[in-house]
Amino acid sequence: MRKLMVGTALVLAACFPAVAAVASAGAASAGVHQTTVASASSMYLKYVCARDLWLRNEPAGQRVATLYRGTVVNVIGHDGIWRLVDSPAGRGWVHGGYLC
Repeated sequence: MRKLMVGTALVLAACFPAVAAVASAGAASAGVHQTTVASASSMYLKYVCARDLWLRNEPAGQRVATLYRGTVVNVIGHDGIWRLVDSPAGRGWVHGGYLC
């Protein structure tokens, strides 16, 4: 599992700088959320400490899945209190106040 996480972190670190540059180029004028993506060294694991937590398609967006207490997620970015995570249910946004 550790080798897989490290490999994923390296791939994300290699890919996200380009995504972040494109997103910041026109995000402010288009009214798009400004997302900060973590580098490989600053990604971290958290777990869901609420009974259940909704995974969303964007910060405060539509619910796409439910994560249950104890589910481990890899935090890869943030937008204010919202956290962009990789989870067993896929990639999405969760409210950071419910992660421990």
